[in-house]
Amino acid sequence: MKAKNSTQNILSGFIFFTSCMTSPLMATETAETPTTVTNSGQNQVSRCPYGKRALSTEERQCIQKSRIDADKAERPEESTQKKIKKPYKKGKAKKGLTSKGIGIYGENYSYKNQHTINDASTKGLTLEIEDGSIFAIADSDQWKVSKWQKGAPISILPNHSWNSNEYIINNCDTGARAAAKLSQGPLFERHQTRYVSYINTATGEVLLDNGSLYKIASTLADRSQFSKWQSGDNIITGENDAWWSNGYTYILINVATDSYVIASRIQ
Repeated sequence: MKAKNSTQNILSGFIFFTSCMTSPLMATETAETPTTVTNSGQNQVSRCPYGKRALSTEERQCIQKSRIDADKAERPEESTQKKIKKPYKKGKAKKGLTSKGIGIYGENYSYKNQHTINDASTKGLTLEIEDGSIFAIADSDQWKVSKWQKGAPISILPNHSWNSNEYIINNCDTGARAAAKLSQGPLFERHQTRYVSYINTATGEVLLDNGSLYKIASTLADRSQFSKWQSGDNIITGENDAWWSNGYTYILINVATDSYVIASRIQ
């Protein structure tokens, strides 16, 4: 019965997704040029183009529904799931989660692809990582981020629920989590800024400028987004901690399309 229901969920999700992705609201490609911003009255710096080929709201909803349906189809029954433990309590941080943490569905998870906090607003409104990318923090989580320390290791995870904040920022020192969305792209001048140096949409392979090679998951949601990628697009790496990762344990955030795909690292 479960297998039948899973198949029906996936099929209905496929039909819903394909109808959305053939919508006339699909994003069109435009030429990208760097934007120039002033950093606290100092020298001007160039920021990588953000959202120049962003997906439409309808496309985002289709993709999100497709991923949630896939996750439900793969997840074990509620009765067999492990009890979810909260990684922290308000006002009392839990230490020792730099390499280990609590997965989004209660499983033990090892955070290997870490970023660092370069800066955070005193009220926790925004958070900047080492490449200069800035994330806007959800209102309900800003009190947490206001307490985070500069230089702390963090991991960027997908948000597995219906939410306009597509990502979860996990503080690997304290275990605290905050929902967030990308608001500005990285800075060209930062050596940590990554970009696509080679792309093969037929095989689903993408090579970044630092030599890391990834293969994009073969799901319709991921490959349809990947088909819009271009050489030179800036990328922010994150981790995929979903039940249905199937070896695709990374996410690649494309700054130009303001969306992510799920991937596995080949080298």
